[in-house]
Amino acid sequence: MVRVIAGYVAACGLVALLIVASMSKVVERADLAVHNGPEPKTLDPAQADTVHEGRIVAALHEGLVNLHPETLAPVEGVAQAWSVSADGLRYSFRLRPDARWSNGEALTAQDFVYAWGRLLDPRTAAPYAYLLFPVRGARAFHEAGEGWDGVAIRARDDRTLEVKLEHPVAYFLELTAFTPLLPVHEPTVTAHPETWQRPGLHVGNGPYVLAERRINDRIRLRRNPFYWDAGRVGIGSIDLYSLSSADAALNLYLSGAIDWTPTLPATVIPALAARSDFVSGPYLGTYYLRCNLRKPPLDDPKIRRAISLAIDREAIVRHVTQGGEVATAVFVPPWIPLYVSPGGEGRDLDAARALLEEAGYPGGAGLPEIEYLYNASELHQEIAEVLATSLRRDLGIVLRLRREEFKVYKESQRAGDYTLSRAGWIGDYLDPRTFLEMFVTGGKHNQTGWSDAQYDALLEGAAGEPDAARRASLYREAEEILLEAQPIIPLHHAAHQNLVRPGLVGFHPNLMNIHPWKFLRWEGR
Repeated sequence: MVRVIAGYVAACGLVALLIVASMSKVVERADLAVHNGPEPKTLDPAQADTVHEGRIVAALHEGLVNLHPETLAPVEGVAQAWSVSADGLRYSFRLRPDARWSNGEALTAQDFVYAWGRLLDPRTAAPYAYLLFPVRGARAFHEAGEGWDGVAIRARDDRTLEVKLEHPVAYFLELTAFTPLLPVHEPTVTAHPETWQRPGLHVGNGPYVLAERRINDRIRLRRNPFYWDAGRVGIGSIDLYSLSSADAALNLYLSGAIDWTPTLPATVIPALAARSDFVSGPYLGTYYLRCNLRKPPLDDPKIRRAISLAIDREAIVRHVTQGGEVATAVFVPPWIPLYVSPGGEGRDLDAARALLEEAGYPGGAGLPEIEYLYNASELHQEIAEVLATSLRRDLGIVLRLRREEFKVYKESQRAGDYTLSRAGWIGDYLDPRTFLEMFVTGGKHNQTGWSDAQYDALLEGAAGEPDAARRASLYREAEEILLEAQPIIPLHHAAHQNLVRPGLVGFHPNLMNIHPWKFLRWEGR
């Protein structure tokens, strides 16, 4: 193992040395340095929709509750106490008296009313507005852009927030810890609508403040002295580096320039796995292919299903990803309590070729090239090449590969400017809905052009179903419809892999690979 790692560093060491040298010229090292992923497009809780954006926002803003770093159970945040009515329809949150914004102003229940209203306002175009639709009147307000008085989100006084739901939501408490539901400072947002996310203007309520930002380089965070639990925050400063390259991140870690990377090159994971600083486990996510049903030839379900049946998923996880991922033809991961996905179809080349022939393209003859979109990453590049090679060999299907930087790739998908694309989804809470709700008609995360009235009805029915077993059954029926229509082609359930500097206390593996900043500290420092 040592020889493998040493050889890898020797091969890429010059790149690491150059990056480290440029970093040292720019700024003195922070107390904690982290590889965060691609350059974030936003620091706005209402707009952030990626894991790497969420990490930053979670340092700058805090919700009504936090999630425990080991169990993911709700623990105190801005709310020091809460109660839920016997019917599960009314939540009352009691805010702590010492909650403050980073400018020293008191944080009140009205701040949550403003932030949640802003999330629902259609002018915000928030990708996660639908999470609040279970609140009474929320969907109607979002769809009409008016009628806020009918939305059951109320500040009963400065320290009491009351929320009434249309139906019980088993995971609602956990939702209040999630990025889109975090509060924002209304005076700053309204006074500086285009620039409030910049250092010097940003006002948050989390354990850290935004001290500095260098685009395509790093974000510097410093401990927030006005944070209610500042005494627990054990790390004074954090640098979050924007790097798309897993190779570069690994070299920076091995050279000591960074202390944590959640992204590793697949080729060296087997060699890294025996290290004491390697932290891994199941991840609540699924890697899949997204089909654009508005573009031929993927408007034909036979072609979509033929592609799915031809993919050797086991080979991908065994020889490409190599990080403990689980090959799958279903979408919802198996780690959600009380839910079991329907059985997906395994690899069947004979059936795939028969479907392609039925579609009018025997052996792929006459089928136009299919453009495959993916974001810049060594792993995504390798998976794209494996898919292109195997589909050409086994079905005569030709993929034309199109690689884009992450922000451009995301915009291409939103705009429908793709035919087939790589995609991934990490669950936002422990419930099948966080996966299945993506594909309702008109959903912001759908982006496939697929619509099915029965699927929508099943999701709607499950939302208000009080019986857990019946609810799981409705979700399973919906997933069957999704997998039969094949607007997406699942490849594998995710696994997280991290290298974490020894001595960093409070970093615990969990299903969502989230590690709240306030619980981290250096042992002996």
